[in-house]
Amino acid sequence: MDNYLYIIIIKIMDIFDINFPKNADFIIIGSHGLGRNAFLLFLQYCNVKVNWYYAFECYYKRCYMYLTLLLFKPKNKICAMTFAELNVEQESKIINKINQKIPAVILTRDPISILKTHINLRSISKKCEIAIETNIIKHNIIHTK
Repeated sequence: MDNYLYIIIIKIMDIFDINFPKNADFIIIGSHGLGRNAFLLFLQYCNVKVNWYYAFECYYKRCYMYLTLLLFKPKNKICAMTFAELNVEQESKIINKINQKIPAVILTRDPISILKTHINLRSISKKCEIAIETNIIKHNIIHTK
């Protein structure tokens, strides 16, 4: 039953258009290959409460993680929400549940290193791999003519 409880809670939030509590101190935006996990670990050592999730967790699980992070935030603790992957299930719906002005830390890295990391991550998603390789091939064909 516990496995489905979070789905029910988030569905109720969706039906009644309930947003996340306004308890986050900042947002961390990044993706794979930017040192995000090291940064989050560093923040934990600095006593900042952060949420960890994996790239392919579903909409309901992500919402539930954000909700519990914000609902159970200790009074004197800094709390950060992380957004780590793009094009996740119902991404804009998750972002719309944040109803507060909030500063953001955006992790960056040079584009070539990010691209190399994503190409080397072939085992995660064949669809992603094909799309990246196809776009690279198209780009190279256009610029070599």
